[in-house]
Amino acid sequence: MRNSVVFCLAYLVGLLLSGVAGSWLGVPRGAIAILVLSLAAVALLPRWWRTGPRVQVWACAGLIALLGFGYFHWRIPTPQTADISHWVTADHPQQAVQVWGRITDEPRMTRSQSVRFWLQVLEAQRNEEPSLEQTGKLYVTVPLLQGTGLTLGQEVAIAGNLYQPQSAQIQGGFDFQAYLARQGSFAGLRGSTVEVLSQRRHSISALQLGFTYGQQTLQTVRQRMIRAQVERLGRGGLLVSSMVLGRRAVDLPYDLYEQFAQAGMAHTLAASGFHVSLLLGLVLTLSQGFAPRRQLAIAATILTLYVGLTGFHASVLRASFMGLAALLGMVHQRQVNSLRSLLTAATLLLLINPMWIWDLGFQLSFLATLGLVVTVKPMTKRLDWLPLNPANAIAIPISALIWTIPVQLYSFGVMPLYSIAANILLTPLVWAASLGGMITGAIALVSPVVGRHLVGLLSWPVEALIHSVAAFNRLPGHNYAIGQVSVWQVVGIYSLFILVWAIAPWRKSWWLAGLVAIALVIAPATYARTTQFQITLLPSREPVVVWQYRGQTGLINSGSDSDVQYSLLPFLRQQGVNHLDWAIALRPPSPQSGWYRLLQAMPVRSFSQTTDANLPSLITPLLSQQKITAQTLSSSAQLGIADLHIQAHGAIATLTLEGHTWLLLNASDDPQLSTVSLPSHVEVLAWSGSLSSPELLEQIQPQLAIAPGNGLEPPVAAWFEQGDRSYVLSGRDGAIQWTPTGLQAGRSPRE
Repeated sequence: MRNSVVFCLAYLVGLLLSGVAGSWLGVPRGAIAILVLSLAAVALLPRWWRTGPRVQVWACAGLIALLGFGYFHWRIPTPQTADISHWVTADHPQQAVQVWGRITDEPRMTRSQSVRFWLQVLEAQRNEEPSLEQTGKLYVTVPLLQGTGLTLGQEVAIAGNLYQPQSAQIQGGFDFQAYLARQGSFAGLRGSTVEVLSQRRHSISALQLGFTYGQQTLQTVRQRMIRAQVERLGRGGLLVSSMVLGRRAVDLPYDLYEQFAQAGMAHTLAASGFHVSLLLGLVLTLSQGFAPRRQLAIAATILTLYVGLTGFHASVLRASFMGLAALLGMVHQRQVNSLRSLLTAATLLLLINPMWIWDLGFQLSFLATLGLVVTVKPMTKRLDWLPLNPANAIAIPISALIWTIPVQLYSFGVMPLYSIAANILLTPLVWAASLGGMITGAIALVSPVVGRHLVGLLSWPVEALIHSVAAFNRLPGHNYAIGQVSVWQVVGIYSLFILVWAIAPWRKSWWLAGLVAIALVIAPATYARTTQFQITLLPSREPVVVWQYRGQTGLINSGSDSDVQYSLLPFLRQQGVNHLDWAIALRPPSPQSGWYRLLQAMPVRSFSQTTDANLPSLITPLLSQQKITAQTLSSSAQLGIADLHIQAHGAIATLTLEGHTWLLLNASDDPQLSTVSLPSHVEVLAWSGSLSSPELLEQIQPQLAIAPGNGLEPPVAAWFEQGDRSYVLSGRDGAIQWTPTGLQAGRSPRE
């Protein structure tokens, strides 16, 4: 049994080391790391651990880790020869097409109120060429009116723009390209029109037809449960359905989900171990009169149906495997080792799909369960001065948070300060809403009328839960940005956790290990903030500049609402920024700008604009809440050690610090540029809008130019090629960071 544990762990280590980038002499660094660890284990562990596995076992473990490493890379999705993604390239990132295909999942709403779904491509046509048989999987978004009424399994014809997905534009940002690649998709389609085909244009195999019918049946059952809850509770019904089936199976409004995520309670909206244990407890309670084997059959059937309704996701599959193991142990009257059950479930799932090792939901589900298995019992013993139920209520959320917080900091750089308090205090409401949702949903399958009336009983706990979560989010510093931690910090923290759990002397010094773990996070972040000096220009249509100097942070322009949501806020959080010392709008903020979302999410100590125009009605109340009065900047301003000089009502801004000059042109085609004097020989020039002539560049002579979009006008590109001049494209190279030591971008500047 011990050897099997070693082999499972070796397989997991092999998968984890697939994340090591680069190679040495043509050999992947991850494979080299496996060889080094294997040799060390064979040479040292039998001597240090004399009662442990023999040398042969460690050698086999090294081989299994190497096989796991190779298996992961073998299973990485790659586009086939006829994949439609080959129609878009870096030089031609978009293509007007018409695509025929089959919808393979239930269409959902996006944040921008369009409809998105996955499409299995069958045939496609571009330009005026004849249509061709094509393969591949597309991430499709269509306007709301075009997407209304679309369902799983329909064959459709979609006209629109095929595009190449973008990789992460900022460090720590959302990598859309990698996300699609993990799903086996390498292109996206922005549809403008959708036609549902009344007759199938392409044949479908019996296996595909059966699979589609099964999905449609599950979707019908799912919609019947959701409809009964939504008709009575509205948005609250969608919340109840999400707490029963998981957010991925329900079209939950994004603002409601974000409230729970900010309060550290997003796990209540993801079908996982809590929901499976609640369901199995309910089933076993209702089937007490049956023999154990019949109880097992009933519970396994209901659990299988539940997994299908939730969408066969990694976290619920892991919980279901462990639930079935516990049921088998109950039938055979044997004690199930929870830790081995967890390890076996994780190994089986990662054999099915090794890509799940980098799925954040799988990671958090596995680590939270590990925390519950190894930490709850010792923590409850230390709380023996409390009654058992309150002690468990405190120990469970703390244990789960301790083991998941390093991964959360690595992924988001944010710590929900009140997460433990919220989970402890709101557990009764979560339990009532989840259990009530399961019972009323099951009744609604038999009688929608009865189910709908019973759902009304959940009104007060659901409303209380929503208002309580909102109250926690109104507390100061509810989502504290610590900053993104490195892989080595994560490895160091988990090493301390394992030492405390596995080695008795360390167990007695758990408090010291905890202090060291906190220091591993806080010390590097504090040092970086107090010594940091950098200017970052984010990819946007207008220059969005983040200025950071020794703990102070300033912002020039916000960009659009989507720029703030997907670029600016993630960047500030992974930098550990919790407030802006000053913010400047070079142009009067419009209702479409990102200032509203930014001021909602982050305190600003000083807000200025370059004109005395009235602010949009949405922004003024947010400034009033923060007790800020919008100021109008004069032609120059002192911002810490930086000097800001403004001309032409904000169309031109010159930022000077420590002898380095940045020139920001907020609209390079603005006619006012010809009427003002511009500085010459600036270090960095950044502009928005179009620049069709090199005359402006000839006058300014920048050492480095930062241009919007993915390309330059031919005359401007020729000007750069004539001399020793560098430029970067924010649309292609992503965020660009300047420090006194040089410039960093997604790619090296073109010369």
